[in-house]
Amino acid sequence: MPGRTIPDWESGEPLLEVSPVDPSTLERLKREYWRRKYSTGLNPRKRWLLTLFGLTLVLMFIMLAVMFMQLASVAYKMRYFFALMVRLNRNRHNSSTFVA
Repeated sequence: MPGRTIPDWESGEPLLEVSPVDPSTLERLKREYWRRKYSTGLNPRKRWLLTLFGLTLVLMFIMLAVMFMQLASVAYKMRYFFALMVRLNRNRHNSSTFVA
């Protein structure tokens, strides 16, 4: 089956040569079209790298949160020590002042 030409509307010159396409090629072209239209655009290696980077960030934030919680816990446990230091400092300051 030979190809046919589509003529121009006004001049009648052939604009487009249309050749028949076998069904397997048409199906392959359709699959490629839908794959390109709905693909993420990232190859699997980049996708894995981004996933690992995201997981690393999440784990880092979890570790930071745990570290700050531990720091707050240590500071809370040392409140008696800080209170004692403040009391000693006040006593030392009060004892060194001269009262007439």
